[in-house]
Amino acid sequence: MDAKLADLNIDYGTRQPFQVLGDVKMDNPSVIVEIDQSKPLEELGRRSLNSLINFLENEAKQQASQAIAQKAREGDRLARIENPNNTIAEVAKDNSFDQKETTIAAVPESDPEINVEVERPNIELNRAKVDLQLDFEYPNIEAVGDKYEVYLAQEPQLDIRI
Repeated sequence: MDAKLADLNIDYGTRQPFQVLGDVKMDNPSVIVEIDQSKPLEELGRRSLNSLINFLENEAKQQASQAIAQKAREGDRLARIENPNNTIAEVAKDNSFDQKETTIAAVPESDPEINVEVERPNIELNRAKVDLQLDFEYPNIEAVGDKYEVYLAQEPQLDIRI
């Protein structure tokens, strides 16, 4: 006996499902950071040209005022007749030894100025366009059932002998 099992074929036609995606464009501008360290650097003695000129001008005016005041005090001391001490020797002694003040600063007192400019990102979205056309078709189905073929291997034969 020969047997052939059933076979089933389904054809859905040429239509296939598909998906259309939208287009997204993104632009992220850079961040702008500005750091102004002029004040901390001035405190450490590292000045810009304009700042240095202004500082030296103010320093010169201050030293000139102090020198004029010092000379006026010395003149007043020399002008006092009632003072029995040796005033010229005292003034010479005071002027011969300068006392200097030194200040060492390793860390500035003020912080640098930090400005940050952040811009919003530019996002452009182009939505997807869907063109939907429905042409419904039934699928083509072909089915073949089981086939059985029955046959005899030999012809029936009866042989009787006596």
